[in-house]
Amino acid sequence: LLFCQAEDGIRDAQESRGLGDVYKRQSQGLGENMYSFLLLRDRKIETACDGYIVTGLEHREIYEFDDFARKRNRPIVLFGHTDIEAIDCIDIDNVAGAFIATEYLIRNGHRKIAMINVNENRDYVTDRLNGYRKALDTYDIPFRKKRVIYAENNIHGGIKAVEQLLESDRPTAIFCATDTMAIGVSRALSDAGLKIPQDISLIGYDGLGHQLLITPHLTTIRQPVIQAGRLMAE
Repeated sequence: LLFCQAEDGIRDAQESRGLGDVYKRQSQGLGENMYSFLLLRDRKIETACDGYIVTGLEHREIYEFDDFARKRNRPIVLFGHTDIEAIDCIDIDNVAGAFIATEYLIRNGHRKIAMINVNENRDYVTDRLNGYRKALDTYDIPFRKKRVIYAENNIHGGIKAVEQLLESDRPTAIFCATDTMAIGVSRALSDAGLKIPQDISLIGYDGLGHQLLITPHLTTIRQPVIQAGRLMAE
C-alpha cells in the first residue's frame, strides 16, 4: 500500500479518502524548505504556525476555516476548490477522471451504467457526478436518476448501495466514486453469485492501494496525490 502510517490522523484519512501520500509529500516538501509539519485535527487547539494546508472539508467547513484563519492572519492552501478568492487551491480534475472512468465502461459496450456516489456535501462528490453525466451525454446515453445511489464512503456503504441496485433494473456496469466503496460492491456482488467482469463490470476512483485488496484487482482512476501533496507544501 502507498500509505504513510505514522499518525492516527493519517489512518483516518486513509479510511475516508486515502490521503496518506498527500500528507507524506506535504511533510517532505516543507522539510526541504526548513519548515516543520504538524498534523492538526482540532482547530480549537491554538498552534503557532505560519499557515494551514487544509483537506477533507465540507462546503460549510471551508467557510468556517477561512474565518478562523483570517482572524489569525494566516494563509490557507486547500486540497480542493472554493469560490473564496483568498484561498489558494490545489485540486484533482475529478470531472475529467469520472468522465474517463465512465467512458471506459461505455467503450467496453456498456449502456446500463450505474454510479455509487458519496453522500457528503463535498466538491469532489459533485464533480465526479458531473463527469459521469458528461460521459453519458457525450455518448447519447440517457441519464437515469435511479441509477445513481448515494452511500457512506466505506465498505458497508458500498455493500448497501449495490443491494439497492440489484433490487431494481440491474446495471451491466457500476462506477464507484471511491475505491473504498468499490470493495464493498465487489464483496456484495460475490455474495450474490455474480462475477466481475463476466456478470457486472466495476470501476473505482482513487488508486491509492485499495484496488489491490480484492480479487480480481479493481480497475480504477489513479489520483496523482503525491504531486498534489508536494505542490501544496511548496
